[in-house]
Order: sequence, then C-alpha cells, then structure tokens
Amino acid sequence: MEEGCTLCQEEEETAFHLLMECPATQVIWQAAQFDYSSKEYHTNFLEWVTVEGKEWSKEQLGMLIITACLIWEEKNTRRFTENANNLSRIWIKATMIWEELMRDTLLGTDAEIAEGRNTWVKPAPPCFKLNCDAAMSAGKRGSIGGLIRDSEGIVVAAFAIPVNHVEDIYRLEAMAIQKGVEVARDIGVQYNFLIPNALRPPCTMLTLPFWRRPARAI
Repeated sequence: MEEGCTLCQEEEETAFHLLMECPATQVIWQAAQFDYSSKEYHTNFLEWVTVEGKEWSKEQLGMLIITACLIWEEKNTRRFTENANNLSRIWIKATMIWEELMRDTLLGTDAEIAEGRNTWVKPAPPCFKLNCDAAMSAGKRGSIGGLIRDSEGIVVAAFAIPVNHVEDIYRLEAMAIQKGVEVARDIGVQYNFLIPNALRPPCTMLTLPFWRRPARAI
C-alpha cells in the first residue's frame, strides 16, 4: 500500500501529486513568475515537462526543475527528520539558486578564471583584510565565521559562531559582517569601506580593508 502524501496527508504520494497537485505545494506555484497551469492537461510529470517544456524559456524550465528538487528535498526532510521548513519560501530559494547559476555562467567555467576568483589577495600595507561568510542548514541552524589577516597574510584574529533559529540567509550574512567588524574593533583596527565580491546578494564572501590605529602612549 502506498504511503500518504508527506505534505498534505490526504492523497497517495505520487510524484505528480507531490509536485503539482498537492494542496500544500500550491502556495509555491502561486508565487511563481511563470504560468505552469498546463499541468492540468497531463497526469504524468515527465510527460508534462517533455510536451509543454518545448515551448518554455530556459529560465522557466530551469526554475521548474530547481523548484521540484526543493519540494522533494522538503518532503524527505519532513519524512526522515522532525524539521519542517516554510513551503512559501521555496520559490524564493529557487530564484536565488537560479540567479547564482546564471552568475556562474556569466563568469565562465574556465579553470584559470575559477582559480583567480578563489585566490586570496593580500591587502596593501598597512591595511588588514576581513573575510567573512555564513552558512545555513535545513534545520534552521546556521553559523558565521571570519578571519582577519594582515598585509603578510598572517591571521591576527578569527571567529566561528553557531547561530540557531535563523531562516534568512541575508540576515545571517549581515550578522557575519557585524561580528567581523566587532572583532576588528576589539583588536584596535578600524575600517573605511566595504567591498562585496558578488554582483548582488547573497554575497558568499565579503572583504573589508582595514588599517590599525596608531598605538597610544601609555
């Protein structure tokens, strides 16, 4: 006997029901910027995508696939753990993933370009550089961390802090920046401006150039 739908607990959990017919997932498709109403003329997910997808743009098809994967991931999260995420945020998350993919495509996949993007560059003396980042898990848990290095690349301060009950990666990124500035201030370093290395949020890595205040006479 087939198990009931993990999300609505009302119908048999087939792929088509879970992804397109389930009342619990309708909020996702209602938030979509594309028209996926043609699903009503099909009873099989693969058939629907194969037939109707020929008329869709690359973005519409890509967003559908990403969203379907996120719905399936949420189904597994609820079935095998005690966690349950907000379904209304899935389309937002899918949009962020799509935009990140498009940025990577525009930047290129050439090995030399990728290596150049991932190479840390020393700040010019007498500056210091803060690199900070944030990460989230499916269970509303996250962490923030960062390093401050001098013009020789020597680490002068570092932090790594777990953060619970967080749902917004933007807020978590902001917390990482705030903590990094606080750590820099605590070791007597001040900053003048912020340089994100991404074209738009969420920034996966942020860099702050600093300089140390002159030592005061005791």
